[in-house]
Amino acid sequence: MEGSSSLTVSSSNLSHLYGSCSSFLTICQEKLEAIGRIALAAIAGLGYLISLTCWAEAKEMAISQFQQGCNILFPIEIARSLVPIEKHINPINHDSTNSPEAIALKLEKELSCAQSQMKNEKDKAFNIAQTERNRAALDSIDYHREGDVSLGVCSTIGKRSEMEDQHLATTFSCQLNNREKHDAKLFGVFDGHGGDEAAVFVKEHLKEQLHFYLQEYNPDGLTDVGIWNALKMTFVTLSEAFPEEKQGTTATVALILGDKLWVANVGDSRTVLCNGVTPIQLSEDSKPNNPRLLKGIEMRGGKPMYYRGQWTVSLFINIPRAIGDHNLAMVEGGPGILNPRPKITAYPLSSIAPKSRLVLACDGLWDVASTRQVVEAVNSDLPAIEMAHNITAAALAAGSRDNITTMVVHLP
Repeated sequence: MEGSSSLTVSSSNLSHLYGSCSSFLTICQEKLEAIGRIALAAIAGLGYLISLTCWAEAKEMAISQFQQGCNILFPIEIARSLVPIEKHINPINHDSTNSPEAIALKLEKELSCAQSQMKNEKDKAFNIAQTERNRAALDSIDYHREGDVSLGVCSTIGKRSEMEDQHLATTFSCQLNNREKHDAKLFGVFDGHGGDEAAVFVKEHLKEQLHFYLQEYNPDGLTDVGIWNALKMTFVTLSEAFPEEKQGTTATVALILGDKLWVANVGDSRTVLCNGVTPIQLSEDSKPNNPRLLKGIEMRGGKPMYYRGQWTVSLFINIPRAIGDHNLAMVEGGPGILNPRPKITAYPLSSIAPKSRLVLACDGLWDVASTRQVVEAVNSDLPAIEMAHNITAAALAAGSRDNITTMVVHLP
């Protein structure tokens, strides 16, 4: 019996030792794979320097392999553990008790900030005359009417390996509880990251969610407070409902409703207005180095950091506001470091000159063009589709390395 017991113990020890060795070997294999990916990134980067004829593919491969290797060596759980629990932001406040005076001040402030960004922005490499050589490279062209407005959309994958942009142009009627009926025109451009699923999700569900919240927050008739809350809650709800962990999207949305043109924006897509001949920027790009966004970034556990030539939020992403990206939560079970609540502006329709132009586009355009340059490009009598086509082609010629989607709306 004693011999049998000794044998049993020895077998148990051997089994435990085998399990430990197996786990150790698995960890080593993962780390070796990570190191291999980083080495492959270095080789691809060297190829990028040597062979300029395939620089885009080499550079993209280098960045992809480097990021995958770093994700294995430094998983996000490590970053989470470094953030104190007191950094955990309070849950998103779904309060709708903002007074009309408070909303008016917020709208005025946001429009002022967007205008200030436009005034401080320098012209870039964009030249509307440089269109012909890239016209054949454009992937998608769409022209149609929504109510009494005509619009054109042009998009291209550009120098990326995948197309992650989406766009939306539609109309709907909003029947309120007091029997008022209001016609609305809705436009949007969505720039996905990590894939196109978040952009597709927002495109498919934005209209229904916005319609629901417009009715919810305007029971006795349209008000600025009600529209403001409806736009805010639509973005928050879409972000919470998006099922994928590792994808997200920017969104710049224009809504013509009541007596105003409303714009809601998260991320670095942008909406601008050519008001007669006057440029008016209706949204402010959300960037990590924006001082007025710093408090919100830090409250959500993030930190602005300069990395590889651009500002990022905790090295993860270069925008502090987006829909989705649930995996970027610095505290386990807490909110993501990216805020889905949009910045909102409103512009009176009575102040918009006849035959003005509205432009919505992703950062593939704004990386190489200023608001002033784009507004100047649409200050013509060309059809909306020709304007969208020319602007997108000119952005390619100016060296844009991203997907590009340009929507031009001819207002009545």
